[in-house]
Amino acid sequence: MKRNSLVVIGIILCVASFLAIGLHGLLQGSASASQPCTAPTILFDGTEAKFTQVVGVSASLDSIGPPLCGNAWWSDSSYWVLLGGNAQQDACALAQAGLGKSPNLAIKVFAEYGKSCNDNPPTIRVVWGNAQAGTHKYQVKYNANKHKAIMRYDGLVITRTNFDPAAVWGAQPWDEEWNAEVHDPGDDVPGTAAVPEFFSVLRHATCQACAWEAPVGLRLKSDSDRYDWSWDTNEKFHIWTK
Repeated sequence: MKRNSLVVIGIILCVASFLAIGLHGLLQGSASASQPCTAPTILFDGTEAKFTQVVGVSASLDSIGPPLCGNAWWSDSSYWVLLGGNAQQDACALAQAGLGKSPNLAIKVFAEYGKSCNDNPPTIRVVWGNAQAGTHKYQVKYNANKHKAIMRYDGLVITRTNFDPAAVWGAQPWDEEWNAEVHDPGDDVPGTAAVPEFFSVLRHATCQACAWEAPVGLRLKSDSDRYDWSWDTNEKFHIWTK
């Protein structure tokens, strides 16, 4: 289990399995070319995290599902914002909120959190319900007074960790992520060239009393030539399946 890269910001990222074991599973990436909706060796696509002093992460996401493979048995994707411990030490030390699409199911709003990949299960997933059309705000923030990481959708609490991340994940720096990924061979990331998936109003909080602000120095990249990305502004980018 690891956090691996696709569309990025600096260092590390988690990968997932929305159907089988919660939104974090053991997947591997490849830079080889492939055709959409086949069974390529490429399993992963997503953004990677900036490694920094951070207690909160936020973005607005569109409710768009994977476009090309439709309800094929392998078509399974998710995209989210994430706050996590040092992924180099434990990829399951995380709290995230976002959207997921599994075959024959509507796009779902979800949250997920975990202490360690050594736990059984390594993470706990909470499904909020069907995603509503349009653009919505997803946020994860550590609350030092409550000793919890709280995951929100449009300001409403989806869930919160059942442990104190500061005590379990360890000291800062923590990870922040704005990420999209596929979960099985042949999957598509959300969006097409005509109707891409936007990550907009990117924000983070670097201390409990700090205001939400746009991150600086973020980079994006893709490990797969099936997926593409483009910056729109310094706080907005979009991704799509070619």
